[in-house]
Amino acid sequence: TTACFKETLRLYPPVVMLARVATRDTVLEGTNTAVDEGGMCNLNIWSVQRSPKYWKRPLEFSPERWLPEGLEEFGPVNEDAFVAFGGGSRVCIGKYFAIMEGQILASQVLRKVKFEPVPDFEPEIKSMMTLTSTNGIWLNALPR
Repeated sequence: TTACFKETLRLYPPVVMLARVATRDTVLEGTNTAVDEGGMCNLNIWSVQRSPKYWKRPLEFSPERWLPEGLEEFGPVNEDAFVAFGGGSRVCIGKYFAIMEGQILASQVLRKVKFEPVPDFEPEIKSMMTLTSTNGIWLNALPR
């Protein structure tokens, strides 16, 4: 359940962009990019979590990348590139609670119901303040 939840958040993060204000003059690690105190830095979560620089087969939904069995195929997970909850000292305080809550909810629902995609339905994904589908998400719910 954890692997599926994390892989879903990797491909479809609820928030696609994070903004931070520099509290002092700095140079971004690994670059020569200077940021002045008070300057704005934006992190494009959508791009980082789909980048081949950090993920093998980045556009593929592969929960096994989060499991020990996926280590040989996908290599170790770069936790610094999983930024659905932000990162560093400003990481979301509710990160682990949200993951646990998602696991519990999924396990309770999926014990009773099986979801199947509606044939020929394609969600229209849009980035607004959060990631959303403008035409909803259509699934068939079947009792187990």
